[in-house]
Amino acid sequence: MSSTQSFTAFKTEFYAKVKDFSIFDCAEFNAIKIVLDGLRVNYISRGPVKTPIFGSLIKFQIEKKLKSLKAKAAGKQQYSVNQLNALKNKKYLISDDGRVAVDAAGMPHSYYFTTLMQALNNNDCLHIIEKKRNEKATFDLDYEVLTNTFLLAPINNDEKKLINDIRITYTRISNSGLFNESDLQNIAFAFQNFFNKYKIWSSLLAVVNPQQMFCIVHYHNEGKMLAFKRKGIKVIELQHGLIATTDIFYVFPAQTKSIIHKALFADEIWVYGNYWKQVLEKGMEYLHKIKVAGYYLFDNFKGYEAIEKEIDDFSAGNNLIIITTQTTMHKAFIAYTLWLVKDIETRNLPYKILVKTHPLEKQEHYAILHQTAGVKMVNHPLPVLFKKTQLHITIYSTTLYDGARAGVSGFALHNEQYKDYIQEIIQSGVAQPLAEKENPIDLVAHLKTVDAGFYYSEFNIRNLMN
Repeated sequence: MSSTQSFTAFKTEFYAKVKDFSIFDCAEFNAIKIVLDGLRVNYISRGPVKTPIFGSLIKFQIEKKLKSLKAKAAGKQQYSVNQLNALKNKKYLISDDGRVAVDAAGMPHSYYFTTLMQALNNNDCLHIIEKKRNEKATFDLDYEVLTNTFLLAPINNDEKKLINDIRITYTRISNSGLFNESDLQNIAFAFQNFFNKYKIWSSLLAVVNPQQMFCIVHYHNEGKMLAFKRKGIKVIELQHGLIATTDIFYVFPAQTKSIIHKALFADEIWVYGNYWKQVLEKGMEYLHKIKVAGYYLFDNFKGYEAIEKEIDDFSAGNNLIIITTQTTMHKAFIAYTLWLVKDIETRNLPYKILVKTHPLEKQEHYAILHQTAGVKMVNHPLPVLFKKTQLHITIYSTTLYDGARAGVSGFALHNEQYKDYIQEIIQSGVAQPLAEKENPIDLVAHLKTVDAGFYYSEFNIRNLMN
């Protein structure tokens, strides 16, 4: 299977190929999402992969010991038992991917969890950051250090049993004849990742004992899900972005009904608004487990007057179009931006362009736009930028819904690979379609009023914690 297929094509091929999902049964869970992870990410396309859980466990143990000694010699940081014990009575565990919003004073705040932790009481929260994206970020535990602490530790009996169960399942999958050699390598590596995450999280949960865990992504994190489920700890997923019926890891089809209850999802999902609830209700995985949480993201962006003046100076009385980019799609955004700026210049239209790159993109990809007249590259919070813009362009990002919340009209730029996703966004009513060589200025007369409250309700913790 190909990782470059559209989501719809990928799902169609997978569900046409697999008829009996019990082949993914493993211990008390079903590994369908682990298999989908391997196939969709296509790990082997990134280089050679290692899957020691499928080799000699004695050799695996020896290699772990040697790596552990090297890590200690290199002075890699680890947590002591005392450090972890000090956190064992925290009621809520927050598994944070590390994305931050920076306020006007330059201080970072957890983009997804600041509001939630304040509502729950910060002192009751064990805040674990999975990737430190800002040097000033504050948290209780660093996942990288947890990895140093637990991943190289000897394999215990529980982990040996899990490895054995994984091997049985993998052999069944391999013998099914449904997947080619490349697919099987990707599936094997997905199982390795799954085991590694299970080992880290289950080791931590042998020390700390929260009542609930909050996270933002259930997929690619099945090992984490299993560790918490085996401890009987409730897992709540917070919506972190776009959810569409074309998604691979959401809106599972009816034929998965018999196994979906054991496929390592969270126990509940909290979504931004009723629109997203209606989308998820078309799938099998979260039926009767969806709560409308409202807009829980960090949203305090006061004090940006200097930035607003900088943007006003750039616009010089012109209207502003903002283009928000997405990871791995810089070529498409650059090509369109260069076309648009040329069209605006040729027609002498009273518009200029802001380009806001995705936080995870490499800025050097957009070097040409830094040198393009009529274009300003910006990296400020979207709520600040939306205050200054009239029109918004992206491909299939949730920023279209953010723009609607701010009253900015949105356009979904055509992209062949993601056309199914784009079509669903357009059908949701939040954006107008935009061809690759079409100017949104020419479509303003056709814009419709968007009910932002349908997508984003008000956040209220009291309606959720029961």
